[in-house]
Amino acid sequence: MDVAEVDLFFLSYDHCSIIMIEFSFTCPYCWENQLKLVDPSESSQAFIEDCETCCNPISFYFKISDNIIVQSDVVSIEQ
Repeated sequence: MDVAEVDLFFLSYDHCSIIMIEFSFTCPYCWENQLKLVDPSESSQAFIEDCETCCNPISFYFKISDNIIVQSDVVSIEQ
């Protein structure tokens, strides 16, 4: 787990508040430090997104409990 800092963000959408968790990570390809907003409404999440700097695909896995990321994996997808 590569977490430097986690903050909660409160977003307003259509008259309801949404809590998002800010997750800091390092790209496994270009080693650039980046931030990802994670929705804590799902306790277990897995998804793939491209790096915002080098555009390589990154696999993300989060386990969340009480609006806290308790487990995370950020790994490269070998092509």
